[in-house]
Amino acid sequence: MVGIWSHAIPNYPVGHTQNIRRVRRAIEEAIKARGCGGRRALHLVGSSFDGVGVGDCVTSSVRAVLNVSQTTPSEEAASL
Repeated sequence: MVGIWSHAIPNYPVGHTQNIRRVRRAIEEAIKARGCGGRRALHLVGSSFDGVGVGDCVTSSVRAVLNVSQTTPSEEAASL
């Protein structure tokens, strides 16, 4: 039986994952076009994007932190 349960873990609408991918891709393209050295300065994290569970939110946040904290040698030299 399939149904919608009130006051339960929410379900994303059909196509949500594809929409999020599209938005993230557009952000990456905009950042590259502005010459930010390939480093993503904006990350979408939280239950609205990658999953509603605590584990999903933690995983999404850790990915964002790791992405922000990674630098290339050219970025390090430019920041000195």
